[in-house]
Amino acid sequence: MSSLENMVSSIRFTREPTYIYVLPGIFLAISIPALIAISFTAALQGIEKALASWYRLLAPLYAGYWLSSSYLAYRSTRLVAKHLVDSGITSYYWLKRKGDVDAVKALYRGALLRKTLPSPTTSLLLAIVTGGLAYPIILHIIEKTIRDHCHGEEAVFLGRPGTMRIGVERGLLDISASVLTLGLYLVYWCLRFVKTYNNHVKIIHGNHPEPPSSVTTYKEALPSFSTLALSMVFLSAGIYGLLGLYGLPSYPMTALGYGLLLASYAVSQRRGSMYSQALRIFVFIYLVFISATLVGFIGSPAYLQLAGETQKYMQAIMSRDPVTLTINIFLNNYALSLISLAPLVGSLYIGMGLTNAGVFYGVALLTSIAKGDYSALTLLLMPHAILELFGYALFTTISTRVVYMGARSLAKAVILGSLVLLLASVVESATILILT
Repeated sequence: MSSLENMVSSIRFTREPTYIYVLPGIFLAISIPALIAISFTAALQGIEKALASWYRLLAPLYAGYWLSSSYLAYRSTRLVAKHLVDSGITSYYWLKRKGDVDAVKALYRGALLRKTLPSPTTSLLLAIVTGGLAYPIILHIIEKTIRDHCHGEEAVFLGRPGTMRIGVERGLLDISASVLTLGLYLVYWCLRFVKTYNNHVKIIHGNHPEPPSSVTTYKEALPSFSTLALSMVFLSAGIYGLLGLYGLPSYPMTALGYGLLLASYAVSQRRGSMYSQALRIFVFIYLVFISATLVGFIGSPAYLQLAGETQKYMQAIMSRDPVTLTINIFLNNYALSLISLAPLVGSLYIGMGLTNAGVFYGVALLTSIAKGDYSALTLLLMPHAILELFGYALFTTISTRVVYMGARSLAKAVILGSLVLLLASVVESATILILT
């Protein structure tokens, strides 16, 4: 028996236990609402009131998330890194026995080019230093790496891959879903990673040290991207609306989650033409605004004070002069849109601004209806609202293509988006002056 055969025979491929991977999501789902409530109570009513609240007892559970996510960041990175080495040696041995040199080249040239896995120590330090905030990003990188590995080996040894690959849009969707569900989605996400790894060990390395059978019926089916994204839009409205109804304001989390969700959807739609992408994003933005409105409408008890202060600020900067009013509106919307030009994730900022506006509109809508005034219901059908949302959709579309567009195409797209926002500002200022 050769030294290579001895080495391969000594390698052990074992499945990863699943139960420890549910801990970060559970800790996060319990502690995040409490931390948000404490922050808002401290900001609006004082630190003493916040420390006297009952939810301060749940906030320390965030330390459980911090510690468990840091440990799992290290463990899962080490697991995948070790597997890539062991599997590489084993696969080389199998292909060498077959004399399939071309398969060796194809499998490992691609693997080397795709290797972006951080070291286990780096993952651990990132998770610790960021208080666990880096864990979802690390998890996406780890899962993407193992999926690329599974996909490549299945194609070589089974004739067709059964494991699906994922890109940055799926990572953004997973992170946004984790935020929008207060961490509960993270439980599913972690279990999905472990399942992918364990299935690979079973299918490819189940007969170790012998190669796998070339016959398999395994074919993974991830939830449809669009279905999952739309589900998150309205599921989160119920979650955050109910939290607000019970006095737990959480719109910063809503804004971050919807911002990430918009960014993920925008990136997922970039394969079509720019204008068809802009139209689909416009519809999605419209739905996000409606959902954010529901959060403010249902959860108004938690947002009344903050909405009142925002309304006072808006009234202070309003002007009766049509030119000044138009300029103020345009610059506010245009600044939001220009920031969104940052490649890929720039639309995160538009999504956050849109969510804030939707939440406060929901509170104002409830207040108006309580007074018997139903005119505020027509806002979403007004021309300036449609134009403004379409302008945001154009800039969101540009952010997903900015690194691929030529200077002339980019300039044309930005000018078109700017003109749409300018027209929306003119129509909005005219509407305000007429109605008041």
